[in-house]
Amino acid sequence: GFSTQPNSFGDRGDISPFEVRKRLYCLSTRLLRDRMSKDTHALGLEESWGWGMIQPDATSVIIRDKRSKAYQLLTVGDARVVTDLCTDSWQGENSTILPLGSADRKSIVDTGDNWTLSDLDVAAFSYAPVPYTLERVIVGKGGGEVNNKSSRVAGTTTYLVDNRATVESIPTPKEKESGQEDWSLVKNQIFLGLLGSAVRPRKEIEPAIEVWDTAGVRFVYFSPRNMRTHRSLKYME
Repeated sequence: GFSTQPNSFGDRGDISPFEVRKRLYCLSTRLLRDRMSKDTHALGLEESWGWGMIQPDATSVIIRDKRSKAYQLLTVGDARVVTDLCTDSWQGENSTILPLGSADRKSIVDTGDNWTLSDLDVAAFSYAPVPYTLERVIVGKGGGEVNNKSSRVAGTTTYLVDNRATVESIPTPKEKESGQEDWSLVKNQIFLGLLGSAVRPRKEIEPAIEVWDTAGVRFVYFSPRNMRTHRSLKYME
């Protein structure tokens, strides 16, 4: 992994040469309808905190490598949304890039669904080098660099809704043009893979519960998330 401790690259360790220049949020109205139709009784406390708020289904970040001056777009999000943004896929076993076909897309989405049913938090990843012709969308038509010494996100926050670009306020014709260009940035990406992660209790929890049980103390865990997420802890009760 990356080290964030100061080293020869800079104060932020291995990520020092990279700076965030733009962030885009992709939303799917179909997935939004699914979330809004979910029974509120099935929501955990953590999920209910974000109820009614806009939650992106995929987040894309454009970073600039200070060494090569090149721009890269990195995306993480729901497999159904990410695969729609990709035209190719990375084949790690032989380090090649091949077209992402319909069968591949179905396999990715099905795998993500199966992992979700197995109580895993699933995220899909993709990336794309930003073409030189689109760099002006990031640095501006004048070609000037954005001052980003603190690595903050520059520019207006843009939401891309089902291939329709929108901005936070009522868009002007200039903003509409910019939004369409932002959408062109996130298309034609290269699919990297899926990641499934699970919430697991720390190794010292199980023997501690056994000690409490021997002492006649019943262990009860109150989770801010839904019951399925913490099933492993529930089985220890």
